[in-house]
Amino acid sequence: MPKPNGFSLTVIVLWVLLALSVVVTVAMPMPAVAQGGALFAMAKGIAVISALIGAAIGAVIIFFYSKGENWARWVIMVMSALYIIGLLLNLHYWALIPGKVVFSAVQAVFGGYLLWFLNTPEVKGWFEKKTIV
Repeated sequence: MPKPNGFSLTVIVLWVLLALSVVVTVAMPMPAVAQGGALFAMAKGIAVISALIGAAIGAVIIFFYSKGENWARWVIMVMSALYIIGLLLNLHYWALIPGKVVFSAVQAVFGGYLLWFLNTPEVKGWFEKKTIV
């Protein structure tokens, strides 16, 4: 059975968002680090390492999603819901880190699209048939 229309584009966008999430974490300013706080510099290092570990896990999930594994579809749907929740939680950072909120908004909009797309009969059926084989 061929992949549903638009599926390959969702895979590409997921890869791009994954890469951008690491870039945003690495580039995100931390004012306390600029002031020379050693503890905060260590926190930045931990944030970067956590982002890299998260990206590795995300890469595995996206890989299996692209192969049509239904469990990966479910993980992507949960993550999509978390993108939306994350936007709501990050809105108060707008004045401090507007780029972070804009990135969260992009993730939330795409997450909303994925929640719809992954539950359309064509896509849902494709994933379920791939699992049953």
